[in-house]
Amino acid sequence: MRGPLFILGLVSLPAFATAEPERYELDPEHTTVAFTVQHVGYAATLGLFAEVEGGFVYDMETQELSDVEVTVATSSLETMNDARDQHVRSDDFLDVEAHPQMIFVADSGEPSGESTGTVEGELTLLGETRPLVL
Repeated sequence: MRGPLFILGLVSLPAFATAEPERYELDPEHTTVAFTVQHVGYAATLGLFAEVEGGFVYDMETQELSDVEVTVATSSLETMNDARDQHVRSDDFLDVEAHPQMIFVADSGEPSGESTGTVEGELTLLGETRPLVL
């Protein structure tokens, strides 16, 4: 009689082992926001923001994403050129004194594969909030 009880226990196991959505925090030591921008119309310039924090909730089983919030310190801009960095940080562009952060917020994402997908949300930069798809 041991065999059927053991099988019944295994059959009902998935009900107890169902994964719950988990909260993930971005590791600031291992997170960078990179970008490219056209410079003088002929070359792409690479830049990054080194100070990033935030997190999200993700359910591995259903691939559901929620509660995404990422905050970037605009003063952490780096393009590997001090003069250009100072100019981009100035009120001509990012105005980091008046707008020290840019914030991306999203409530969901759409998976397109095992480890790929899109996230639609809103980016607040320079005091304006606009839609953004990542």
